[in-house]
Amino acid sequence: MRVVRPALMACLAFVAIAVFFLASLELLFRVGVQRVSRIEQRVVREYKSVLESGRRPSSAKQVIILGNSLLESGLQFEVARNALLTCIDARRLVVENTNYHDWYFGLRGLFDEGSRPNAVVLVMTPRQFVGSTVRGPYFAYHLMRTADLPLVVKELKLSNTEASNLAFANASAFFGLSAEVRKWIAGVIFPDLPGLMNLATRPRYQPLIEELVYSTSLVRFQELLELTNQYHSRFILIVPPTDDGRVMAGGYSAIRRAGVAAGVSVLIPVHPDSLLPEHYSDSGLHLNVRGAEVFTRCFVESLRRELEANESADRSEIISAVGGALPR
Repeated sequence: MRVVRPALMACLAFVAIAVFFLASLELLFRVGVQRVSRIEQRVVREYKSVLESGRRPSSAKQVIILGNSLLESGLQFEVARNALLTCIDARRLVVENTNYHDWYFGLRGLFDEGSRPNAVVLVMTPRQFVGSTVRGPYFAYHLMRTADLPLVVKELKLSNTEASNLAFANASAFFGLSAEVRKWIAGVIFPDLPGLMNLATRPRYQPLIEELVYSTSLVRFQELLELTNQYHSRFILIVPPTDDGRVMAGGYSAIRRAGVAAGVSVLIPVHPDSLLPEHYSDSGLHLNVRGAEVFTRCFVESLRRELEANESADRSEIISAVGGALPR
């Protein structure tokens, strides 16, 4: 018994130290990463902002604008927000490297947490809209509800290892943000690394199959409509210009046809053919300042026109319904 007790005490001490270490590591990632990372600060701030959308009565339409780095670089958001003010209260949430499923499940989470916008605007290219990937642990930590894990696994046909990675990342900042911390450290040590990686990994796009874009988009529009209708919100897809647009020209017409068939507004404020190479930065995927000025102006005009037209249509329906119900 004298031998067992010291061994037991040593085991308990080891477990206590391990628990303390893991708890400290989790606290460091949960609090520390946000303090040193401007991107993480922005994601957290914008997430809180879109959660507040529609919670209080307002004469302005409450609109949340969701998207990836194309939204971040292409839309001068404060300029757009100020231009839309008085009639539209726009709030933005950007999470880089995201595609359709990131935002479908992210939107489920936003609605579940109480966001009640009048309209949801998703900014995404046809290629991203029909893609079938998510941003791994970062998606699970920031955008995925725990209850949606089985559906995510089924929808994306994930392996047990991939599913467990998402489960851990959903519960833990350490698992959810580790990859981002490694990128940040690499960026501090090698400041020119992002530019070098852009050159080394310049994307080579393959033409999209038009009918595949149409059929996939139609299903996904129906999923989004079913979700947004539950919360009395309207869904709008805005397609940003990219140099890839010349390769996927058929994708633009296909996703528009799918929108018409599903009853979803698909807006293309600026067609890629109208821009020049000098409007783009890096690999031609993102707009530079000059390109962003063009897209921002057209974005504001398209969104305002679409929402005003929808409001007029709603008023006409109400007047018709009331008028039809009046006794003669």
